[in-house]
Amino acid sequence: MDEPTAGQDAIQKEKISEIISLLRHKGKTVIIVTHDVEFVVNRIDRVLLMADGRIIAEGDKRDVLTNLELLEKVRLLPPQIPHIAWLLKEEGLLNEHRVLYIDELIKAISGWKMS
Repeated sequence: MDEPTAGQDAIQKEKISEIISLLRHKGKTVIIVTHDVEFVVNRIDRVLLMADGRIIAEGDKRDVLTNLELLEKVRLLPPQIPHIAWLLKEEGLLNEHRVLYIDELIKAISGWKMS
């Protein structure tokens, strides 16, 4: 699928997600070319990043999508949650920057003490 979410609203994106899930449950491999990293976070297991026709990185989505330097290199905006985690880590407020989901971020900051 080439940019399946381009120009789609949330309802259409969910329908596309359902089609992908159906294909995966039937044992099919689904290859998606997209700049929509938020869509990828919740629906894809492995990620391959390309720039100028070359593979820059490939691997588990957590390894790739929480590497902000790598995403910057291929001119992709990071997913929101990893970006927030990265900013908090840079400020010394978070130990872990490989946070991919909101529940992980909530757990990571739940121990904060407010003064």
